[in-house]
Amino acid sequence: MVTLSVESLTGTGLGGSSRVVSQQEESEKPLAAAQDAVLVVDDARTLVDANHAATRLLGLSAKQLIGRRFDDFLEPSVDVEAAWQSFLDSGEQTGELRVLRPYGEVRGVEYCATGRLVAGRHLAVFRAVA
Repeated sequence: MVTLSVESLTGTGLGGSSRVVSQQEESEKPLAAAQDAVLVVDDARTLVDANHAATRLLGLSAKQLIGRRFDDFLEPSVDVEAAWQSFLDSGEQTGELRVLRPYGEVRGVEYCATGRLVAGRHLAVFRAVA
């Protein structure tokens, strides 16, 4: 199972007691169980974490997703630089777009994104639409 972690959001480990780890694990359960795809990207738009729903949506394992740029999953017609700058300027964004899956399959999604959830990390939640 893929789980989003505090470490993926902050880029640092937690360390500390087993009680802290237990609390961290408890806080990660809702994201891991979410039916909507949740992705964490860094400032370079590189995927640093994804929940299980994201792997289903994008058609790749977590190992195949992590380290790839989010841009790889967008149609070539998307002006990624302009959209990214607008997102960073406002700190949040919602809308619809089409994501590319393996073998050329395209899936429509609605999304809601929050910029700089923590320094250098941005969170996006996606839901497939018909």
